[in-house]
Order: sequence, then C-alpha cells, then structure tokens
Amino acid sequence: MKRTLSILFVLILFPISHAFAHSAGIALGNPTGVNGQYHINPTRVMDFTLGYEFAIDEVEAILNYYVKKEDYYHIQAYDMDFLYGGGLKIKDGLGVHASVSTSHPIKYQQLEVFGSAGGTVYVLSRSGLDLDAYLGIRYLF
Repeated sequence: MKRTLSILFVLILFPISHAFAHSAGIALGNPTGVNGQYHINPTRVMDFTLGYEFAIDEVEAILNYYVKKEDYYHIQAYDMDFLYGGGLKIKDGLGVHASVSTSHPIKYQQLEVFGSAGGTVYVLSRSGLDLDAYLGIRYLF
C-alpha cells in the first residue's frame, strides 16, 4: 500500500509541477532523477525532485518551498543564488523535509548548475531520518 501511494503521488506531482516549471533538468546523487523549479516571485521558489534511490531500490518525491537569498554570496565573478526552505518528502512514508540549495547560471546559455542537500524526518507510515544530496543541471525556460 505504501509503495502504491508513493507511486500515485509521484505520477500526479510530476505532470503538474513540470507544466508550470520555469526550469527543468536532471539531478545526480541521492536521489537521481528529474528536477524542476517554478518561480512564484523573485524571492520565492517551488522546487520538486522526482528520483530513484539505487541503494534501496525506491522511488521518492521531494517538494520544497524555498526562500531565495539573491546575492547572498559571491565567489569572484560568479553569480550564485542561495536558497533555503522546507517541504515534504514521500519515500515509503511521508516526512518533513528541510534543505539548502545553490545555483549558478551558465553565461550566454539557458542553463544553470545547482546543488542541494537536506534532511527528512518521517512522521507518517514510518519513523526515521533520511539525508540526501545531489548535483544537477537545469534548462531555463
């Protein structure tokens, strides 16, 4: 039942989130899968990741609401955004997810590279702590 619920949520979440995304791409790490962002306004971002965790053979979905701190830090001439926020994660249970993320646009291209790290405390169907980290690239619409 848990697996069916997880797969159903993923199948519903992905088409809805992808249809309104301002960027979409791939994420490599834990989980490996697709990632997208919908920019609500200049400082608020909805982020989703639909991935597969190879170590335990499970599908998972992460939905985050980020607060974007533009120009939070600069490394020489790099334009990097810093984001932090929380949301939900479904993987054999429902959990509260908190994470930080950073992104850097590639000049003269409609691409950005990003990284994210976070943790989840499961509150429904099981208990426990889960950590994840991934890097990726997104196409900007």
